[in-house]
Amino acid sequence: MDLILTLILFIITLSVFTYEISRKNKRNVFPFMTLVAIYYLFFYGISSIWTSLYQLHPIYPLELGGVTTVYIVAFICSQLIGYFLFSNLLFRFIDRSLFRRLQSPLNIGLHNFQTKPMLVLSSIAILAHFTFSAVPLLKEVPSINQLQQPLWYFGFGVLIWLSLGKKRPLKEIFIAGFAFLLCLVNFVLTGLTTPIFISLFIFLSAAFYWKRYFSTVATFIFLSVLFSSYSHVKYVANTYIKGGETGIRDFKPNISSYSIFASVNAAARRSSHGLVLEKVIQKTPREIPYAKYSPFLDAAINHIPRIIWRTKPEEVRGNWFGKRFSFVHQNDHRTSWNLPWTAEFYLIYGPIKAVTISFFIGGFISLFVIFLSLLRHRPIGFGIFSSSIIPLFYQESNFSLMFGNIITIALFLLISSYLFMLIYNFFLKSVEYR
Repeated sequence: MDLILTLILFIITLSVFTYEISRKNKRNVFPFMTLVAIYYLFFYGISSIWTSLYQLHPIYPLELGGVTTVYIVAFICSQLIGYFLFSNLLFRFIDRSLFRRLQSPLNIGLHNFQTKPMLVLSSIAILAHFTFSAVPLLKEVPSINQLQQPLWYFGFGVLIWLSLGKKRPLKEIFIAGFAFLLCLVNFVLTGLTTPIFISLFIFLSAAFYWKRYFSTVATFIFLSVLFSSYSHVKYVANTYIKGGETGIRDFKPNISSYSIFASVNAAARRSSHGLVLEKVIQKTPREIPYAKYSPFLDAAINHIPRIIWRTKPEEVRGNWFGKRFSFVHQNDHRTSWNLPWTAEFYLIYGPIKAVTISFFIGGFISLFVIFLSLLRHRPIGFGIFSSSIIPLFYQESNFSLMFGNIITIALFLLISSYLFMLIYNFFLKSVEYR
């Protein structure tokens, strides 16, 4: 069933990509669901095939079953239908709705497109991101520490939009390339690979929008190289920076076919969300009863800043999930196991309700994407889209963890960006007047 699922997901990905690109010509909406489809193709299709062929870990089932295959296809299709149905309905009634009125204050009083202030704004955001590394105490400040990654995604998103949207954007390309190189070094030293992948998918979304297909192919090649070097990144961070051990089976820190193969195996095991879901479906509710908690309530609670609610409970759902399904030892209270959306909604609600919820999640996301896509200042819209929405394509962690701050982050960046633009234009007019 692994191969059948992969073929189905490949067809879905091509169809969604074609539809979003043709839709862009009419409505100029930022591409998002293509990224979601790519995620499901790789993490539920290709990774499951690889791990099944080169199984090196006994915690996973050997292959996907028919029930799991049908559920995965239903879950992704439901999300796609919800997204495109809601967005089409919204566009149909957009001129007579409150939606346009909400945007109007953001589209007046400013020039339609100003490259220089956008460059300054993105540079400020990226410098603010690196400030967290230069001043580690900032990471201990409640609520403020949640801005570190969104600031990078926002600044990088604005730069990428400016770089791909012009014919010869040498200045923008240089700044974006230099910033990405610094961030790449920083993430490698800390052993974090997920922010690198998300940054590259921000680039992909912009490349899809502007139809920069050479850049698209180059990005996929870079993603493949990065995926193959997963263990090497972990080795550098754990051995030289943290002074520990890599803990990756059969891996040797050299550039050889053997070590690359071991690295791909390790990355594929970590990425085999389909096999994680298979185990959940096998055991729920036959051996393990449905869980009783609300991911939506948890997400709402996560939106409350810790600076206001200092005793707010810590997010430990990943550790709970790992112990519940024996992915981690019962005495391990630190390791967090990724709980994909497909698995979380299944183990709480069962298959039918989970697929229904996926439909409404797709619709909810579409509202945000369209709102940001229709902002007159496209670089700002794409920057906020990059920081709050694009990370949601990577549906590998529990819902509340990923959805828990998108509204607050989006509002913060939206208000901050337009305050900056208003102040910039005020001083610009003052200088011109003098």
